[in-house]
Amino acid sequence: MKKNRKKAFTLVELLAVIVILAVILIIAIPQIMNTIKSTRLKSMESSARLIVTNAEKDYLSQQAVNQNYNATSIPCTDVAKLNDDYSSCSITYNSNGVATVRLKGA
Repeated sequence: MKKNRKKAFTLVELLAVIVILAVILIIAIPQIMNTIKSTRLKSMESSARLIVTNAEKDYLSQQAVNQNYNATSIPCTDVAKLNDDYSSCSITYNSNGVATVRLKGA
């Protein structure tokens, strides 16, 4: 007569599964963190490009109105609405009116 045995996982099998999951997490977490960091950096670059474009347009339009307009810097809030992710932002112009934006993340 056969014994009526319940099928179940052994402790070794459960430990093996836990070890495999731990190894996967050890590999995956740094990749996820790098992706988040990269995404934030690209977001800041995109914001900076938008601000540069708006700042240069603002500079050119101000210069068209006032031929003597020769600003060296303006506040970022004059050309773009920023969210609270940036602790500081500055715009400076060279002699040709080309803008340089510096963003600092919070």
